[in-house]
Amino acid sequence: MGEHTTRVNFQMDKASLDRLKSLKSECGAASYAEVTANAYRLYEYLIALEKGGGKLVVQQGDSEETLRLFIPG
Repeated sequence: MGEHTTRVNFQMDKASLDRLKSLKSECGAASYAEVTANAYRLYEYLIALEKGGGKLVVQQGDSEETLRLFIPG
Protein backbone atom coordinates (compact mmCIF):
# COMPACT_ATOMS: atom_id res chain seq x y z
CA MET A 1 0.00 0.00 0.00
CA GLY A 2 1.22 3.50 -0.79
CA GLU A 3 1.83 6.08 1.89
CA HIS A 4 -1.35 7.98 0.97
CA THR A 5 -3.77 5.09 1.39
CA THR A 6 -5.92 3.98 4.29
CA ARG A 7 -7.33 0.51 4.73
CA VAL A 8 -11.08 0.46 5.28
CA ASN A 9 -13.01 -2.66 6.21
CA PHE A 10 -16.78 -2.91 6.06
CA GLN A 11 -19.42 -5.58 5.92
CA MET A 12 -21.96 -6.08 3.17
CA ASP A 13 -24.61 -8.66 2.50
CA LYS A 14 -24.11 -11.37 -0.11
CA ALA A 15 -26.26 -9.63 -2.71
CA SER A 16 -24.17 -6.45 -2.46
CA LEU A 17 -20.92 -8.40 -2.65
CA ASP A 18 -22.21 -10.26 -5.71
CA ARG A 19 -23.04 -6.90 -7.35
CA LEU A 20 -19.56 -5.60 -6.54
CA LYS A 21 -17.92 -8.72 -7.98
CA SER A 22 -20.07 -8.48 -11.10
CA LEU A 23 -19.19 -4.81 -11.62
CA LYS A 24 -15.49 -5.56 -11.15
CA SER A 25 -15.66 -8.24 -13.80
CA GLU A 26 -17.91 -6.28 -16.16
CA CYS A 27 -15.68 -3.19 -16.27
CA GLY A 28 -12.37 -5.06 -16.07
CA ALA A 29 -11.32 -3.31 -12.87
CA ALA A 30 -8.15 -4.47 -11.17
CA SER A 31 -9.65 -4.23 -7.68
CA TYR A 32 -12.77 -3.54 -5.67
CA ALA A 33 -11.17 -0.22 -4.74
CA GLU A 34 -11.09 0.75 -8.42
CA VAL A 35 -14.79 -0.10 -8.78
CA THR A 36 -15.74 1.98 -5.75
CA ALA A 37 -13.50 4.90 -6.79
CA ASN A 38 -15.23 4.97 -10.18
CA ALA A 39 -18.63 4.80 -8.49
CA TYR A 40 -17.71 7.73 -6.23
CA ARG A 41 -16.64 9.81 -9.25
CA LEU A 42 -19.89 9.07 -11.03
CA TYR A 43 -21.96 9.85 -7.94
CA GLU A 44 -20.08 13.12 -7.37
CA TYR A 45 -20.68 14.08 -11.01
CA LEU A 46 -24.40 13.34 -10.75
CA ILE A 47 -24.71 15.40 -7.56
CA ALA A 48 -22.87 18.34 -9.18
CA LEU A 49 -25.09 18.00 -12.26
CA GLU A 50 -28.22 18.12 -10.13
CA LYS A 51 -26.99 21.07 -8.06
CA GLY A 52 -26.07 22.97 -11.22
CA GLY A 53 -29.54 22.59 -12.66
CA GLY A 54 -28.48 19.99 -15.22
CA LYS A 55 -30.43 16.94 -16.22
CA LEU A 56 -29.60 13.39 -17.09
CA VAL A 57 -30.96 12.20 -20.41
CA VAL A 58 -30.87 8.53 -21.32
CA GLN A 59 -31.39 7.47 -24.91
CA GLN A 60 -31.94 3.90 -25.97
CA GLY A 61 -32.81 3.36 -29.60
CA ASP A 62 -35.32 5.97 -30.69
CA SER A 63 -36.68 6.66 -27.22
CA GLU A 64 -35.28 9.29 -24.91
CA GLU A 65 -36.01 9.72 -21.23
CA THR A 66 -35.04 12.58 -18.95
CA LEU A 67 -34.33 11.36 -15.46
CA ARG A 68 -34.74 13.46 -12.36
CA LEU A 69 -32.16 12.57 -9.75
CA PHE A 70 -33.20 12.27 -6.16
CA ILE A 71 -30.03 12.75 -4.16
CA PRO A 72 -30.61 12.59 -0.40
CA GLY A 73 -29.37 15.74 1.26
